[in-house]
Amino acid sequence: MEHFAREDGVSVDDYVAAVLSQRVTVADADSYVQSRAARGSTDQLIHLLDKAPAVEPSPCDRINPDIEQGDAPNADSADAPSA
Repeated sequence: MEHFAREDGVSVDDYVAAVLSQRVTVADADSYVQSRAARGSTDQLIHLLDKAPAVEPSPCDRINPDIEQGDAPNADSADAPSA
């Protein structure tokens, strides 16, 4: 851990505190998502989707048919287009 703290330019105590804080944040977010998912239903989702207009997606939202789904760059990738 000393290596990571030194890399970040902080003390080990500060590094551990930051890691624990991030872990608590992730756990809270996961708990929130699970509680929201438990309140929903497939019927509610379908009802919501039925309200969406039947229009073609804008060009920036289209899926490139030349790229297989698993090959598309993700947001963390250096190849991902910038917004």
